[in-house]
Amino acid sequence: MTIKYNLTLEDLMAFSKYHKHHRSEYRAFNQISRRLWWVGVLPLLAVILQWNALMDEPKARWFLIIALTIAGFFIVTLVTIHLIQSRALKNYYINNKGAFGEHTVSMGPDGLKMKSDLGDSNTLWTGVVRVEQNEKYIFIYTNSIAAAVIPKMAFALPTLSQEFYAEANKFWKGGGN
Repeated sequence: MTIKYNLTLEDLMAFSKYHKHHRSEYRAFNQISRRLWWVGVLPLLAVILQWNALMDEPKARWFLIIALTIAGFFIVTLVTIHLIQSRALKNYYINNKGAFGEHTVSMGPDGLKMKSDLGDSNTLWTGVVRVEQNEKYIFIYTNSIAAAVIPKMAFALPTLSQEFYAEANKFWKGGGN
């Protein structure tokens, strides 16, 4: 089975987001980030709810300053980490323009063949790490951090993308048999 499609920056960014949220190392970081977010938001909520009382007492103003500092620190830190990661990734993809454009992925019992402006590659099914999908893409991982990113929109019918995914899964789990 063969599919030809155009890969865009948005497709690669979607893969990175999917990969980040589905790798165990990143999952732990994301769970911690979600919990730390509240460490920043709770002091901010306390300040908002107690604004009038805090403004009347000089000692309470210190609470206001400390609470806003804590909230600001955690919120700015988490947002900054996210923005730096996103920009760095986008710049990486933009500087590797050969990753965009026309791609062809063919698969059969002998393995996975990928062709793009960057070159051609052949991977045996025993070299495929995993085959996954989400609502918009099929990902055939050729190592722990890289995958063939196949947009489901490239298929003429949604059933064809499901057949492609099922066949890739069958070959991968069977080692090509």
